[in-house]
Amino acid sequence: MATPLLSVQNLCVSFAGDDTEREVLHNVSFELQRGDILGIVGESGSGKSVTSLAIMGLLPKPTSKITAGSITFDGSELIRETSAHYYQLRGKRISMIFQEPMSALNPVQRIKDQLTEIFTLHFPEKNADEIKTESIRLLTQVGISEPERRLEEYPHLLSGGICQRIMIAMALACRPDILIADEPSTALDVTTQKRILTLLKELQPVFGMSIIFITHDLGVVAQLCNRVIVMEQGYLRESNTVKGLFENPQHRYTQSLLNSIIHLDTPPLDQLTLATREAASPNEQTEKKQPLLIVKNVTKKYPIRGGILARIKGWHTAVNNASFELYSGEILGLVGESGSGKSTLGRVILQLDRQSSGDIIYNATNFSQLNRHSIRQLRQEIQVIFQDTNESLNARHTIGTILEEPFVIHNIGTTAERKQWIATLLKKVELPKDSVNRFPHEFSGGQRQRIGIARAIALQPKIIICDEPVSALDVSTQEQILKLLCQLKQELGLSLLFISHDLSVVKYISDRVMVMKNGEIIEQNTAAKIYEDPQHEYTKLLIDSIPSPHL
Repeated sequence: MATPLLSVQNLCVSFAGDDTEREVLHNVSFELQRGDILGIVGESGSGKSVTSLAIMGLLPKPTSKITAGSITFDGSELIRETSAHYYQLRGKRISMIFQEPMSALNPVQRIKDQLTEIFTLHFPEKNADEIKTESIRLLTQVGISEPERRLEEYPHLLSGGICQRIMIAMALACRPDILIADEPSTALDVTTQKRILTLLKELQPVFGMSIIFITHDLGVVAQLCNRVIVMEQGYLRESNTVKGLFENPQHRYTQSLLNSIIHLDTPPLDQLTLATREAASPNEQTEKKQPLLIVKNVTKKYPIRGGILARIKGWHTAVNNASFELYSGEILGLVGESGSGKSTLGRVILQLDRQSSGDIIYNATNFSQLNRHSIRQLRQEIQVIFQDTNESLNARHTIGTILEEPFVIHNIGTTAERKQWIATLLKKVELPKDSVNRFPHEFSGGQRQRIGIARAIALQPKIIICDEPVSALDVSTQEQILKLLCQLKQELGLSLLFISHDLSVVKYISDRVMVMKNGEIIEQNTAAKIYEDPQHEYTKLLIDSIPSPHL
């Protein structure tokens, strides 16, 4: 067998606490051959990203360190190398695409400045014209239209998909031997994800590089990789070809991951509402009962400003004449690509953004006729679960303080009553009692999402808007959160507007589904019918873009 390009042997990594040292990687061993695409899969906290950071020499210091093992790249032992050697190695021979491009890209630098920095560091002999020509070539190569204009823009002006392509261009700038992609498609919609995966697969032989693709999505692994390793709690549980893993998984953890995959063929989660799913169309449902929430001809526009005085040059329509109805006890799914207007529509319904036109009617009350105080009172009835728990949970507050806040804001209950209610909330979302004294950073992503759910149900609302609540979670945690939402819906009589870019997840949990594109709701029907007989070409494209969990 040929000498591997990268060999990781018996790697152990520890993180230091206040008085203790905890090992988070335990004797991890694998090899990467030249031209291979190796997938690393596992749940959050399994050690996938720590492994990649150890290879890149980016483990946070002094809180973490490699305590044992070997990392050999192209015959050279990396663990003994100096920071100066790694400084030359990173980007030039081993590059990395990070999970969140908006965090990885510098928000105050134009795209051209960030690409120029790479070339200046590794190719100081290149002049400005050569760097610009090379930057345009790279952006074109990763499928970005109007590359010269994009070079002059800042990251916040670009979509998530374009930012991810720019990250890929930056990673490929020096034609590296190894590209490490850490969850590069997790938060992307299915069509953008498919384009990114196709792009990586096409560029891999062109650049002659090997790829380590880190993900929790086995469907993506089946589509992209030829070998895969499975990690759990810092241990390497299984190593196999992709074909061998899917056809004959050896470890019980691998088997559980495969069983947790939600795909279009997965039976609906909420069997109690199966009759509703297969019932007549929305028009026939209207004849049976009155809707709890009516959204009618809602339009939201944002000003486009430019020039020295930042005058309004035009308007961007984020939501265009959207109309739908939500019924009591129903889960209504809303799907579409990034930038389609899904989250904006959710914010308008919550009245977090009141500068919009159209009618939002809840229990015969029109939001447009209410003042700020009345809207605040109405928020007891309509709550939200946000996608990013790192942003939505105050890092300086304990979980007890976070869960008490809704009661404080609405002046509900005594201190003793609130403590009892908080204990009940934690029990409902299956978190331990001692969570009240801990901080958000002490919990996993799935646990933080449970905290967000507990806060959302605290005031016993009638409607919860779920804005991408499981998009960044691994498959097993994702399934747990979806089951919890469905269980709480039954227990508390909730109605959910479930916003997601994952069509498989929406079909799994929803009674009805709406499809949104460019701010417009282009199709809505029961979950079964919209997948079995999509009417709009865009809906068909979304369904065709879903990664298959099968080979």
